[in-house]
Amino acid sequence: MSQPPLPPLPWALSTYASPALTMLDSSPGLPHALVVLPGLTDTLGSLPYTDALVRALHPLGVAVVLPQLSSGLGGWGVASVEADAREAAAAVAALRARGRRAVFLLGHSTGCQDIMAFLSAPRAPECAVQGAVLQAPCSDRLDWEEGSDDEAAQAQLEEATRLVRAGQGSTLLPRAVAAPRPAHAVGRTGSEPMGANGANITEPPMTAYRYWSLYAPGGDDDYFSGDLPESSQRAIWQRALEGLRRQWKDEAEVPGRPELLALCGDEDEYMHAPYLAGAVVSQWNGLALSAPDAAFAAMVVPAANHKVDAAAAQQHVVHAVCNLVRRVLAQPELPALESLTLSDAQREGHKGEHPQSFDAIVELITTGRADAIPGIRQIPSKISDAPPSEAVLARPLKPWERPQDDSAQEPHHAGAPAM
Repeated sequence: MSQPPLPPLPWALSTYASPALTMLDSSPGLPHALVVLPGLTDTLGSLPYTDALVRALHPLGVAVVLPQLSSGLGGWGVASVEADAREAAAAVAALRARGRRAVFLLGHSTGCQDIMAFLSAPRAPECAVQGAVLQAPCSDRLDWEEGSDDEAAQAQLEEATRLVRAGQGSTLLPRAVAAPRPAHAVGRTGSEPMGANGANITEPPMTAYRYWSLYAPGGDDDYFSGDLPESSQRAIWQRALEGLRRQWKDEAEVPGRPELLALCGDEDEYMHAPYLAGAVVSQWNGLALSAPDAAFAAMVVPAANHKVDAAAAQQHVVHAVCNLVRRVLAQPELPALESLTLSDAQREGHKGEHPQSFDAIVELITTGRADAIPGIRQIPSKISDAPPSEAVLARPLKPWERPQDDSAQEPHHAGAPAM
């Protein structure tokens, strides 16, 4: 059943931190807030499920807050996850100062690394958060290794590593992208091309430190690589979970317990074999993390690519976020989704969400991920509590019960061949 339309939202514009950065707040009057941290090259409103989040969280008293980070668009080449984490902390502190009670974080892509850095270091009491969701926590290093087997890329990483070890990580690496010049300076008489700054977003100036941090084993961005030793993975997640527990507010303010949730799309184009969504989720859930009064879980999101473009996958993400918020706020959880009931048009557009083979289905069931198989429904053992109806038609006669005279035989239908 579709939800009723929300009244027009104010999306209040304000600033936070110093120097001032912009922050959009969907409903400043609500008591709680979810702060969304986007990924590399992203900016305000880049995520396609933002409106769905606003609609679903509004009845829970939770506003969606979009802070502009200085690493947004093309700033990421000279930034760091710790710098992003500090700006996120400043946004949380600003919301606390404005009376917000529970504050949650949601990170997309490198926003997930930002949250891990946020949770893994001591923060001021006014920066406390009550829960965090990591949507598309991927390894930039493994994705880079998948597509950067050329000698030039390896040489660039070696040079960046050398500069970092020499204490010169702020050195800018060579870059072939040239800034567009004015028409009179280059003698151009025709119309100007559009979108000339796109390369400054996708291929921005890059420090040796950020190149090393993103693409070197053990770099500061290297939180989610499936090839890390199990002990390293456990230490990474345990540190974040304990940080979330340390930041927990008084139970009188927020009655539930803090939660950390990782959501991996099973069609994420930045995850590569053998470290696809199902494999890393099994790895992380098997780490046996423990922190008093804090919880961790990882889940596979069916039909979800990196940004969750498919409407059915967005439904799963929003559902998971809402249930985390409900548990922390001690509100009843939403019922389980009915395995993505799709229209014919939607089903045609999302054929890839179904497991590719019977073996894939068996693996999902045996690893406890049957909820990732679309089309599964719980069939009750008892259909109805109503008493059975009384039969009103006469029972048909068996052949040997029929009279043997010709008059009792059924006539042939006109035009039908005799047998």
